[in-house]
Amino acid sequence: MLTEKSLRQLLKIANDFLCQEDKQQHLVISGLIVAFLAVLFGLWAGVVVAGGVGLAKEIWDHYYGSGFSVGDLFADALGIGLGGLAAACLLM
Repeated sequence: MLTEKSLRQLLKIANDFLCQEDKQQHLVISGLIVAFLAVLFGLWAGVVVAGGVGLAKEIWDHYYGSGFSVGDLFADALGIGLGGLAAACLLM
């Protein structure tokens, strides 16, 4: 059961996560890729390309950057979902 205290803790975790500039960049860029490509080539093309770009970025980070981050992939997934919703609204 979700209590008020556990809901507050969950919201604090989400807020702390999304207030990181790197996570915001992942979310926005992934969303823009999906929305742009979905308008041009279809929603699935946008989702696949944005997911591939996000995964490729994390693999590059693993070998040459700051390290692989599951949190960045989660932010990419949020951006893909929001970009997909925006594209669906645009295409209606």
